Amino acid sequence: LDPANASVGLGLTQTIDLTIHNASGLYAAEVTLTYDPTLVEVVDAQAGVEGVQIEPGLLFPPDQSYVIRNQVNPAAGQVEFSVALTGSGAGLPDGGLDVGRSHGHPLGRLGLQAEHRDRPL
Repeated sequence: LDPANASVGLGLTQTIDLTIHNASGLYAAEVTLTYDPTLVEVVDAQAGVEGVQIEPGLLFPPDQSYVIRNQVNPAAGQVEFSVALTGSGAGLPDGGLDVGRSHGHPLGRLGLQAEHRDRPL
């Protein structure tokens, strides 16, 4: 997660990138995150789609991949996100990925808003 530690004030949104470091030949990724829904809520990144979703990142090029699952369960405080490349290629270029907000494209991005008051995430 980038940033790994963050705080968010009431009424503000903190953006968190899902990052992958030191990967080679990556073809698919699956992430499950949990959070305390009494402290924060995930901002819906796709308002035109039913339910709550995070923003897919550009690590997997949209024209060469598909999102398998993008679901937030606000009551349980859980985010599930998975994506895979299409075709039968060897995965993303070898050489070790070092991906994050300042290094390239994230796997995904989520916005968190404080539910009650200033608290660390």
